[in-house]
Amino acid sequence: MRARNALLASGRRTPREEVDAYRVLTQVSPASYLPRLTKALQRLSHDAGSGRPHAAALALCEEAVAAARAIDPAEPARADLLYEALDTCQRELYTLGRRAEGPAMRAEMLSIGRARAELTADPAVRGLRDWAAGLSEEGRYAEAADALTEWVTAILPDGPDSGSLTWSLLEWIAALDDAGRSGEDRTPSAP
Repeated sequence: MRARNALLASGRRTPREEVDAYRVLTQVSPASYLPRLTKALQRLSHDAGSGRPHAAALALCEEAVAAARAIDPAEPARADLLYEALDTCQRELYTLGRRAEGPAMRAEMLSIGRARAELTADPAVRGLRDWAAGLSEEGRYAEAADALTEWVTAILPDGPDSGSLTWSLLEWIAALDDAGRSGEDRTPSAP
């Protein structure tokens, strides 16, 4: 009852109070409160007032991922919530220098992106660009070039209106060069 009252009370509640309330309410009604807990944990992982990471940012991000994974797979918003929680967590891992753990999260993000692209028939797979960056950082240049070729091919039909097109083209050219394929035709085929 106190948790519900804390959320319903007028006045400003702190992100910490919000997370604490959702943690309690999730035990009573997971379907209703796991998505809210996931978002609240992500907000708390960065101090909203200062924009700086919370002292326990990684633990909060990992809890957000666990909460998102616990959401019923039939829930339509689950995939987006899990993707965002994984993205926040992998960024925190990279920030802390724990690079070895990031690729697994990026792979899961890519899997979610591919499933979404298949459902929506959108050729631009969310997470593909981050996956390619991770491959490149690991020295897997040929795979990174292939991933960026797929990405550029998908977004090219949108033309310059796609804000990421220029950067994507530059990343793609660099990946081709890193993979030793600098002489390759740099005109991606349309999907």
